[in-house]
Amino acid sequence: MRAASVVARRALVSSRGVRAAAPRQLAPWRCLTQTTAPGAQEKRDILKASVPHVASLGWCDDALAAGARDLGLSAAAQGQVTNGAVDLVAFVAQEQCDQLREEVDDAAQELAALDDWRDRLKLAISKRLELSKPFHAHRAQAMGLMVTPLARDDGAVPPADPPPAFEVLHRLVDELARATVVSTEELDVPEWRLRRAAAGGAYPP
Repeated sequence: MRAASVVARRALVSSRGVRAAAPRQLAPWRCLTQTTAPGAQEKRDILKASVPHVASLGWCDDALAAGARDLGLSAAAQGQVTNGAVDLVAFVAQEQCDQLREEVDDAAQELAALDDWRDRLKLAISKRLELSKPFHAHRAQAMGLMVTPLARDDGAVPPADPPPAFEVLHRLVDELARATVVSTEELDVPEWRLRRAAAGGAYPP
């Protein structure tokens, strides 16, 4: 198996053979991605409905309340989103990583036509920045929220999870570096690490 397949696609080996790994889930979303958790789907629905209100209201509880009302719920239902605006920012960040992954896959031929991997990285970064445009006016606020530790309500120790920025950046750098890899390349681990480092350094904070 080529190193590119192992490293770039993060393949999972099982008794059924090799399959491509699913996109990595962000740590803050344990309670929201588990559809069996009570109220998990309603929380996700509120977050999704709140996103269109961020442009006018910013990353705040008012945006969450507006999203809840759009669903026919009481504005107080936004209280189900435990970490408020922090959860909203993390939700959008994960959605944008998912969208970036799809856009990179759709642009496979365009990326393969570029001989230099640095040019592929520039193209991937431009696609990621394009996804952020609707929220650009509130970017500073989002960055502040992304470094806020997440409170836990399960009594576990430690009482707070790490800020979502750690997992978001890890996932984003992976997706940007993945865009630099084409199927005809032989890629070893040091080269993959180099491209990951370049992606982390080149993407504007």
